[in-house]
Amino acid sequence: MEIYWNVEEGNGYLSKYKDTCIDSSEIATEDKLTLKRMANFLDQDAESINAHDYVCSHRGLACLLAKDIGEDKATSIFKKLIKYQGLHGMVGCAGAGDGEAEKDLGVSLSDWSDWDLPS
Repeated sequence: MEIYWNVEEGNGYLSKYKDTCIDSSEIATEDKLTLKRMANFLDQDAESINAHDYVCSHRGLACLLAKDIGEDKATSIFKKLIKYQGLHGMVGCAGAGDGEAEKDLGVSLSDWSDWDLPS
């Protein structure tokens, strides 16, 4: 998923869309992909596809990870979540995601089949 850094009236935010009707819109650089911004982006994306059960789950996960493993490692994990289109994309909620998380993780995320942690 390509992420854009949009700036409107001095306020910047992450978006799936390049917006030509605002001050500026460009592909987001690494410095724009902060943990808090990515969590907000993924919560808003869940809301935009009516995956309401996932709204705010990304901010909760961001806080949990930051407290337990530190902000840098949590940020790295969230960059992977962006690739999978968030928690809602990982499980294909409301048509989000493309099954890439299942392939990368080697575990079914769509049924109750037996699974194991990667070694």
